[in-house]
Amino acid sequence: MPKATAKPARHTKETPPIQSLDRGILILETVGKSPTPVSLNDLTRVLNIDRSSVFRLANTLKRRGFLANSAVGKDYVLGASVWRLSRQYDWRGMLATVAHAHLQKLTELTGETAHLAIREGRQALFIDHASATNHVISVSGQTGELVVSALPNDPLSFTVDKITPIAEAQAGRNVFRVEGMLTGNPARLRPGMEGVGKIDIGARSLAWIWLHPLIDWLRIWSWHWLP
Repeated sequence: MPKATAKPARHTKETPPIQSLDRGILILETVGKSPTPVSLNDLTRVLNIDRSSVFRLANTLKRRGFLANSAVGKDYVLGASVWRLSRQYDWRGMLATVAHAHLQKLTELTGETAHLAIREGRQALFIDHASATNHVISVSGQTGELVVSALPNDPLSFTVDKITPIAEAQAGRNVFRVEGMLTGNPARLRPGMEGVGKIDIGARSLAWIWLHPLIDWLRIWSWHWLP
């Protein structure tokens, strides 16, 4: 009877790093994280090698534009090549691609439109969103009343004409643009007037208002899991 011979386990060896490249990247990270220019002595302490080798590495990075000398001395700051390289990478598009599935899941869990934004100083740059549509309760043909700020005692009747299906973020809230047609033509109405409009959706009990999100969620859950 033939005997099976066990083969020795193969161990995958990790490819050794290129030491000079690794040290060059460490120099860039050190300079990039420092709030002030970094001296050659500081870099020598970080890399823990002889000063002449650190100088050659830093000088190579400087020659390629990734390092530069500060305006007040020979200490190092990041060079223009770092900025140009970062500008060539579409990090916003990549972030939106990776995060969009999470935005959609968040929208499904909360029933609200989820936005992805990047903080830039005191402002936020919105780069992607996943819209929720379950809060749109207005449909074309419904009626309502508009009270214009300049004519608070003269409510105007209107009929819903069109609803934009994509939510917009305004003043921290998700809103939908609704367009309507006035049923009358008041003589005192002028272009540019603003006011508040209310759409008649009928009466709802407090129990319906509080429980209908839970009921909708249970319907989706049962449809997903039950045969």
